Amino acid sequence: GFVSCASEPVDPVLLDYLEELEEEEPEEFSFTVLVDGEEFSASASNTQAAIGDGLIVISAVSGTKTVQIAIPGTTVGAYSGDDVLMSYSPSLDPDDYSYLNIDPNIEIGGPDVDPTNGGIVISEIDTQNHTISGTFYFTGYWSDGDEEREPIELTEGVFVNLPYTGNLNTDPEPEEEFFTAVVDGEAVNFSVVLSVTSGNFITVSGAIVSPPQQIQLLLESNMTAGTYDIGGVDGVTGLYSEGTTAYTATSGSLTITTNDGNWIAGTFSFNGIGSGGETVVITDAEFHLEL
Repeated sequence: GFVSCASEPVDPVLLDYLEELEEEEPEEFSFTVLVDGEEFSASASNTQAAIGDGLIVISAVSGTKTVQIAIPGTTVGAYSGDDVLMSYSPSLDPDDYSYLNIDPNIEIGGPDVDPTNGGIVISEIDTQNHTISGTFYFTGYWSDGDEEREPIELTEGVFVNLPYTGNLNTDPEPEEEFFTAVVDGEAVNFSVVLSVTSGNFITVSGAIVSPPQQIQLLLESNMTAGTYDIGGVDGVTGLYSEGTTAYTATSGSLTITTNDGNWIAGTFSFNGIGSGGETVVITDAEFHLEL
């Protein structure tokens, strides 16, 4: 004979298995941070991250505002503001200044004084799906020392499943992506390289975290191979920054050799001037970046 119940409890082992499946379900992408209490939220199409050459670089755009982070490391863990360069830009115009996690009023190297602040925690690097997750915060100081602006607070910064390019190899093949230039006669290899497309424009940039240096070019995304003026009628803008000093290109030229929708490459040179009248000369600059 057979005996059965009208209802049977579900096996606890099966329930545990189903709970594990729910826990393993991947989270959706997100990038948010509070800027003086107001939410900054970027979509997946307006964010970019790159890992390589011992660095992690993150960029997120929301409307006209940009958050950028450069980390001298490629592992999960906590990084202090002493090592990380973080910025918040209220405008996409590369001629404008930004808020940095560096207080320009504090003397770098002064006794018992730290000019930087903030921190970031990389909680996960998924090498299979090429995504990165973490949290961050910092106080931003206006980088134009001639204009007084109150500092801003970026708090509760969170990014989840942010796609990244590159790999954890600390010695990547140099022929894949590069950005080099001669700055005031000194050759510089900018190890952190990015290309960001926003609307009808492309921004290509190369940076070094320590000491902080960066070159940026803003150009129209549909520019074909050819030579164009920088700072002139062709609408190409050049920007160089060193520490908290920013220089805007006043004259120069850009030669695009490739812009096929997958890669952009070219050479350029320009003369730049800072807000205090300082000058810089960029020559023999060359880049080859994946879009």
